[in-house]
Amino acid sequence: QEGNLLIVDHMNHRLKEHRKLDMSFVREYGQLGTGSTSFYNPTGADWDKYSIYAGDDGNQKIKKFSRDYLFQTEAKLDINTIGNLSVRAGPEYIFDAYTRGSDNFVYFTDVVLEKRNKSDLKLVNRVILRPDGIVASSSYSIRGSIALFSKFVLVSFNDDVGDAGTFYIQK
Repeated sequence: QEGNLLIVDHMNHRLKEHRKLDMSFVREYGQLGTGSTSFYNPTGADWDKYSIYAGDDGNQKIKKFSRDYLFQTEAKLDINTIGNLSVRAGPEYIFDAYTRGSDNFVYFTDVVLEKRNKSDLKLVNRVILRPDGIVASSSYSIRGSIALFSKFVLVSFNDDVGDAGTFYIQK
């Protein structure tokens, strides 16, 4: 499995594996649904040596499976809009980031970054991201996947206010 890629097949509600060498198909897992072994528009996934962590955006959950796709556990997320959920597995924790409607202002959205235990997906820490030096609310949306680098979590997001918006990478 070291030579495989894990791919989120968003609109087909599943995860797929392909060989890195030639991109040939290996297997797929999942179908449309709300149960523990199905997905509704997954938007992020990652794996480590032992487990697969899938961000199930439509069902607002992170799901953990064995590397053989046997369901292990799940965590309900506090998503109240389309979240564009991204997931990354680090050496000790998993990290997830998503967009959610602001608690403070009706028409604004926030980007949430969470740190969770790998074993049971219990929440360790949760922060609302803002551009450096900005304390006011606005409409921020996650863009792309989060990344892990050394001891840092990198999150790409933008401010939707204005014609083009401003893009940020938060570390």
